[in-house]
Formats: sequence, structure tokens, C-alpha cells
Amino acid sequence: MRKKFVPQRDIDLVVGGLNKYFQRMVETHTFNPAEMKNFMEPIFTEAGYRRTSVEMNNTPNVLIIHSHWGVGDFISLSPSLRALRQIYSDANITLIVNSGSGNLAELCPYIDELILNPARYNWRDFLSIYQWNVELAKKLLLSRYDLVFPLAGFPSIFLLGYMGGGQKIFGLPPKSDNDILEPFGDKIYKPLMIEVPRPNPRVNEANIFSARMALVDSIAQHPITNREGEVWLSAGDRAFACDLLSAELSNGRKIYVICMGGSAPRKQWQPQNYARLAQMIVKQEPDTKFVILGGGHIDEQEATMFRQSVDEKFFNEHIINLTNMCTYRQSGAILELVDMYIGNDTGTMHMAAATKTPVLSPNCYSAERPLGGIPAIVYPYHVPSVTVLVEHALPECRDSKDGWGCRIANRPHCITQITVEKMFEAYNILKERIAANNIEPLFIS
Repeated sequence: MRKKFVPQRDIDLVVGGLNKYFQRMVETHTFNPAEMKNFMEPIFTEAGYRRTSVEMNNTPNVLIIHSHWGVGDFISLSPSLRALRQIYSDANITLIVNSGSGNLAELCPYIDELILNPARYNWRDFLSIYQWNVELAKKLLLSRYDLVFPLAGFPSIFLLGYMGGGQKIFGLPPKSDNDILEPFGDKIYKPLMIEVPRPNPRVNEANIFSARMALVDSIAQHPITNREGEVWLSAGDRAFACDLLSAELSNGRKIYVICMGGSAPRKQWQPQNYARLAQMIVKQEPDTKFVILGGGHIDEQEATMFRQSVDEKFFNEHIINLTNMCTYRQSGAILELVDMYIGNDTGTMHMAAATKTPVLSPNCYSAERPLGGIPAIVYPYHVPSVTVLVEHALPECRDSKDGWGCRIANRPHCITQITVEKMFEAYNILKERIAANNIEPLFIS
């Protein structure tokens, strides 16, 4: 961690200005970033935040902000972190991530400091967003950041970079005037950012990894070549996984991970279906072993439902239930050793892809819609994979504008139409693609 060199009086001066501006917003219930910048710039200048690190004979400071909550979203950031370290090899690089990704981020070799963001704000209320940013900005003001890269998250990460004293906050031109996740979208923050042109030739931004890389491509003035994800593990993580699976590995058994969780219920294929699929696989390949991964109350419930769907003998002979027993990194170490990931679209799925583990996954998106939706954005990256789509959306979802295609978010809905037989067919297709080392994503229904 680098030395903190900002006098407390300078920090207090900026925080006082931010609090005054917040009171103005409370009174008027309006927010204008251009007006805020006019108000705060003299204060930032007086507090020394407009002097560069080079001018102060210090190593340049770079801030990277990632405010998405999902682990999969964080893994999609990994190639950008690697590329920024290559571009700014001599800089001090600080990374902000949601606390849920802290276990993975703490071993990242491309950063010098990690700041965890433990809070979630009410993204429908700009006063809540501002208050959240003030609390986090107090940590950022301990350093003077020359360059800020808001790489992924809600548009208000531009505001956080500015409130934290960032001098140059880079951003791509907004894609639209509005953003459905906040009461104001990217465009309103234009006064706070330095727009850089999209790279030419423009990289396909449909996939989430390429979308995260777009700003880095622009800074580098050409597309970064290595765009594969990473998971950073310790020797202890790998020892944990090796000890756990030593018997199966020494016997040469096929080992598959099953993950039935997910951040949204509509993405969750039923546990009893996974149980039937496991039984069909064992009938075809009797020596197969399955490891159930997941964490949290919902995952624990689903593991229980899975167990209730098979007999005791099958469970004891073929299942290792590790629900709520592994950290994310330990799960990543297990995924490095197994032969396949079978499960929902989760952060664990993206960890599997980053560890080069083939992926079989059901998806609630319907095949009758253009593939440019969610499946094309979050498919398992650079590994053999088969994603099973819903053949037709259920009637209440057929005109859905939701990117998932299924508008019923609070329970499994369209995804319930995917049959175990179709998943078993996809399993055998995936085995063929593994043998051919075909890493092009395949979507079937």
C-alpha cells in the first residue's frame, strides 16, 4: 500500500464543500453535475487536488472503479486490470470493488491498493447516491488521483471519481440519454468526464469482457490482444482443493461441479432437474463424481432439494456437497481441477470459464428472440460451452423488453420449460466440443 500524503486539513476542506453542496441539493431537490463542478473546482484547487503527482515528485496515482455487485461482473474486469497495469507500469493503482468481490480481488497482482465498498445505495434517489459517494470519497481523498477509470457499474461512478478528487476521469461517449438503472443516465455526467473516442477498428462490445475493455482499448489506442479472464488464487486455496479431491483425482474419475444458485430467481433451473441430470450422466458414465458449490441461504435450500431428489446411496457415492463451505477463491481452485461446470448463469460460472473449465448452462432467454440479448453478453468466455435457451417465452413474457427475455424476476419462470432431456443432449454435445477444443459459444434450444 502506498504512503498517504494528503494533509487532513485538505481532506476536511473538500468534505466540507461536498457537504455544503449536498445541503443545497436537499433544499432544491435537484442535481446538476456542471453546477457542482463550478462549485467544487475552487475548493479542489485550494486543497491541492489539481496538482499532479508528477508536479509533487510522486509516482502517478491511478484509480479504477468497479461498482457492480456480482462476482461474475468483477471477473469480467480482470483483463482490463491486467491491461491497465501494462499501460501504467510505474503507477500506483487503486481498485474499488464491491465487498462481495473482495475475496477474489485481494490477490490481484495488478493493483497496489484495494478499497472495498460495503454499501448499496438506493439507485432511484440521487440524494442517496450522493450520500453513498461522500462516504466512499473520504477514503479516496487520502490520495490525489491523477487518472480515474470508471470501468463498470452504474453511471454515478463518474460522480464518485470526481468527488474523490480525481483530476482526469475518462469515459466513452454515452450510448444513450437515459439509463434504466438510475434516475439519470450516462449523459448527465458528461461535464465530469474526459470523453475518449471508441477504438478503431471498433472491438465487438456485445460480450461483457469486451465491453469492459472498450475504454482501455481507447486509452491504448488499439484493441488489447489478451482479453481472457483471470482468477487469482493462493497456494493455500489450491492445497485445499487438492486435498478435498485427492481420492477422485488419483482414481482418474470425471469430476463435475454443479451450481444451482444465482443472483436472480428467474435464472435458476430447478434443483430436482439437476438431480435427474446427474443421474442420467451417471447412468451413462458410472464413475462420475459431482461437487455442489454455492453459498448463502438460497443455495443451501437448493442443495437440500437436490439431496431429497435422489436416494441415499446415489448421494453418498456420487455427490460432494460443499455448499457454504468454500470461499470464492477456494471454489475457483476446485474449478481448476474439475472437468466441467454444470449450472446456472452465476459468478461461479464465470470463474469456471476463467479457470478454463468447460460450461453447460441453462438460460431463461428464449431462442425466438435475437441473440443480442443477455446470452450474447454473458456467455462463458473463451472455453467450450453450450448454453440451453428456452425455445419459446411463456405468454406473459413474449413481448418483454427486459434484457433477460423473462420478465418474471422473483421466481423461476420461463426457464422451467427447459427439460432434463434437452440438458442431457447439450451435455453430450459439449463433450464433443471439448474433444475438439472448440471455444466458440454454442446456443441451443
